[in-house]
Amino acid sequence: LAVDLNDSALPAKVSVLAFNAFKAGSAYGTLLHDLLEWQLHEGWPISREEAQDLGTGTVTDTGARWQQLFNSQTAALQLEPEQSALLAVWLRQIAQTPLPLGQDMNDPQPTALVLSDLAPPKAWAEMNFTLRTHGISAQALDAIIRAHVLPGQPREPLHARSLQGLLTGFMDVVFEHEGRYYVLDYKSNKLPGYAPADLAQGLLAHRYDVQFSLYLLALHRLLQARLPGYDYATHMGGAVYLFARGIDQDGAGVFTHRPAQAMIEAMDAAFKGIT
Repeated sequence: LAVDLNDSALPAKVSVLAFNAFKAGSAYGTLLHDLLEWQLHEGWPISREEAQDLGTGTVTDTGARWQQLFNSQTAALQLEPEQSALLAVWLRQIAQTPLPLGQDMNDPQPTALVLSDLAPPKAWAEMNFTLRTHGISAQALDAIIRAHVLPGQPREPLHARSLQGLLTGFMDVVFEHEGRYYVLDYKSNKLPGYAPADLAQGLLAHRYDVQFSLYLLALHRLLQARLPGYDYATHMGGAVYLFARGIDQDGAGVFTHRPAQAMIEAMDAAFKGIT
């Protein structure tokens, strides 16, 4: 069944975890990711209600393509109408909710970002990176990260092995906001709550601390190579992990972290084989 996306209305912020009701699993996480990537490439038409001209009832080309994509993608996963309708509301709320940035950076006035304000010239989806490993041990890498990211909090150790060759990956979104550069990652994990402690626990349970540390090392190297006058303290924004099911909760399900420059430099040296 097709869903009319224009009937979706944003719910008020409530304590009930409304978006935890959406199905969980890798296929549904990929669906969310792909739809958000399309919105970014197209300039977030979902936030401007381009799908329908309320005065004439006509559908724009962008709106028609979005409607077709949404319906085909949800039909492929055989989503029930209620689930499709919930997804439509969820996507619009993700696009329009201010996301707090820099809570852990001691900024006197932490900035906020609305995803629908991101435009392709300052946002790059699925940016790939490659890190040459030079035989760094996973244990050495783990020690560096544990010392700087949520230090003292328990997490499963990385498997003991030597990393040899090329380490490659893709970052969901790299973006510039108010002069700083960030890595944004969408997460569809279903957590019991979305308070800061819940986000930290969810992050460490999956060792996303390792994931975003590698992302930030790659971003650091890129900025060093391409941004004239690059300075870590001035230009590095850090990692933004959006646990999207908490978008309607206080804090919007956002975990941010900008590691100390010393951590990035230690990782950089380790990956270069410098001891």
